[in-house]
Amino acid sequence: MEGLAQLGDSILRLLDDECMLVVLRELGSGPAQVSDVERRAPGIAHWTVRRRLQWLVRDGWASVAQEDGTETVHARQAAPPRGIYSLNDGGREHLLAVYETAVRCEQVWCPPPPQVRTPGLWAIKLVGDGPTRELARALADGPLLPGELQVRVPELRRATLFRRLAALRRDGVLRHDERSGRYAIAEEARHFGVIALEAGRCERVLRGAEQGVRAKAMISDLPGLLHMLAPLCHLPHGLTGTCHWHFDADEVTDSDIFLAIGSGHLAALATPATSAASAVSHATPRIWCDALVHGDPSRLETSGDNALVAAAIDALSCVLRPRASRTT
Repeated sequence: MEGLAQLGDSILRLLDDECMLVVLRELGSGPAQVSDVERRAPGIAHWTVRRRLQWLVRDGWASVAQEDGTETVHARQAAPPRGIYSLNDGGREHLLAVYETAVRCEQVWCPPPPQVRTPGLWAIKLVGDGPTRELARALADGPLLPGELQVRVPELRRATLFRRLAALRRDGVLRHDERSGRYAIAEEARHFGVIALEAGRCERVLRGAEQGVRAKAMISDLPGLLHMLAPLCHLPHGLTGTCHWHFDADEVTDSDIFLAIGSGHLAALATPATSAASAVSHATPRIWCDALVHGDPSRLETSGDNALVAAAIDALSCVLRPRASRTT
């Protein structure tokens, strides 16, 4: 993915801000005026609150109405001084879901450093940081030595690489084997890939059916996310076989991933399977994302062992499913 933006980056940049998360959390409780947010979240300046609210309106996640509620003000109009802000359907169902997923990841799997005060902020910063993301993807299939990581992530200079490895190890994102010298992703931190998937779905809602670079970014990122999440999955021990999943795209390069199922585990293969796959499935990135989140493979076009595909989708969905149990 060198030089290629990940779909969802714009969402992560929007949320990579302590004040924005506070404002979003307050709007998640219901419509509010600037003064309401200031009262419930003391310490944030009036203009900071107002600016964050206007950003949400500008980007299409919220709306603002006159105080009497009779006139809705559109994103490009000046907001009334005492306007009432509220999240729209997209804001509640998608943008808020990204934030809540980040909070849950910190609470359930990998707590932030003690100095981080705002829930969800640390996880969002980690997932949105390009070099950290590249290191995580390089380690997705197994532990590596620093020299091997340097080869896979050449844009990081040696000194920078070692600083990042030390910081990520200290924060519990990476594990370090003193005997072998290899670094590995902490199993708990693999769940942070869920945040990236939610951010990608959220941006897709914002941008509709745009193609080009954005579609290519989504195509490129889905296999990486599956490599990250596959080791967390558990399947029935009697299931064995290989799934070939194809991600269709218009006007950009398609992408594939091969998943091996056996002994109750799911593994994303680093290279294509040498034998014919037990099942071949394909769909657009949006359909794949929906299938993974909802555990429903019915919209995938599959030839071969449908039960194997359904089991793999269900196992991955179980990793993502806690999103329904919102913690904020």
